[in-house]
Amino acid sequence: MQQLDLDLQGDTPLTVIQTLEWQNGDNTKRIAYTNRNVFLVQVGKGRGSYTTRYRFEGKPFQAIKYYTQINVGKGYKKRLVCWDFKKPIIHKVMT
Repeated sequence: MQQLDLDLQGDTPLTVIQTLEWQNGDNTKRIAYTNRNVFLVQVGKGRGSYTTRYRFEGKPFQAIKYYTQINVGKGYKKRLVCWDFKKPIIHKVMT
């Protein structure tokens, strides 16, 4: 894990940028996040829209933990999202 301190403006609090590598089966995801990024764990059913079940600010480890513990089946789906990223959907599962 790398860490870099940036002071964006003189009056704003310090923002810490960190990287995280997450392996899920054969897929490996590497993301760079700050303590201000909001990670959402969302669940939906069928063709309907997703609803947010959990919200974590600057805590991707906790978001991944909650995401992996949700069991989906019989038409349900789940996804891990951070709308601040260029590719906001980090991982999703559909049944």
